[in-house]
Amino acid sequence: MMKFLIPLSVVSILFFSCNTNKNTPNYADASFDVVIESSYGGKDEKSYEVIKSNSELEKAIQNMVFDEVIPSKLASIDFNKKMVVSLHSGLKNTGGYGIQVKSVQVKGDTTVVTVLETSPGADAMVTMALTNPYTIVIMDKNKKVLFK
Repeated sequence: MMKFLIPLSVVSILFFSCNTNKNTPNYADASFDVVIESSYGGKDEKSYEVIKSNSELEKAIQNMVFDEVIPSKLASIDFNKKMVVSLHSGLKNTGGYGIQVKSVQVKGDTTVVTVLETSPGADAMVTMALTNPYTIVIMDKNKKVLFK
């Protein structure tokens, strides 16, 4: 019995330690730059926006509050090569919430942005204030953008 138990254990360990990569099939990982990730100052409604021009950018950020550095970073974007993705998780009753880009993958004319939203645990100590988490990132321009 012991003769079979050791090889079975080794095979089980090897089997369960295999890579379970859950990337979108045939998509290549792409880089992105986080401009800002904040708990305050986002939109009250949940939304994911793809911004491909200066006029769209001006409209998207007109009611948002930033420090002086953020508008200068956004103003220097070459929209012939880059696009901006703005993620808003909406109005939350407390702190502890967040939204971010987990990964970006590209295949041909399609970019897939994987979004990660976080929330506080049931017993977490959180700020007792209204929050509007959001993230703004810059990535290479593409025709189609899908969110998952």
